Amino acid sequence: MSFLLGMTYGLMKLAGFPFPLGNPTIVILMLLLGGIQLISVGILGSYVARIYEEVKRRPKFIVDRAIGFNSSSPSYLEASVARVAPPTSLQQLLP
Repeated sequence: MSFLLGMTYGLMKLAGFPFPLGNPTIVILMLLLGGIQLISVGILGSYVARIYEEVKRRPKFIVDRAIGFNSSSPSYLEASVARVAPPTSLQQLLP
């Protein structure tokens, strides 16, 4: 929009239309900077929306049934949490 207004101001200036001093410059710059801000906010909004969708942690698919997995074995997550759990006392830290 600022480009169209800038072209309009340019054509009107060539046609001899009188402008107050500095008016076209201020208007064009304000519209240009406002457009850049709106585009930036739109990009940030789409980024936050993608993060929000990912944080909900919904599965990408639903498993109907599992074949070859028994329920008595610990899951990978439980095994990794048990492996990296911090020591509970100072005696466990000393050799």
